[in-house]
Amino acid sequence: MPHTTVSFLLVDDDIVSVMSMKRTIKKLRLLNSIVVADDGQEALDILRRTGRDTELKHPFIVILDLNMPRMSGHDFMKEIRNDPAL
Repeated sequence: MPHTTVSFLLVDDDIVSVMSMKRTIKKLRLLNSIVVADDGQEALDILRRTGRDTELKHPFIVILDLNMPRMSGHDFMKEIRNDPAL
């Protein structure tokens, strides 16, 4: 089975939490790419490739804050579940 690199999609509106997660990933010596979204809507735009010019390579792991403005983590998960393309 070939080795596949996994990307991280980090969805969090708190810059301190984002820095902490990035530091933890680096401390674990993980060289995976990290894409950051400030809220659930921005994350959906990235996944649907309708937002900013950010490339998220498949496969990926989503690290999600549940309490965010504009679109919460719960609403984000509902959107993911209801979108067959995602």
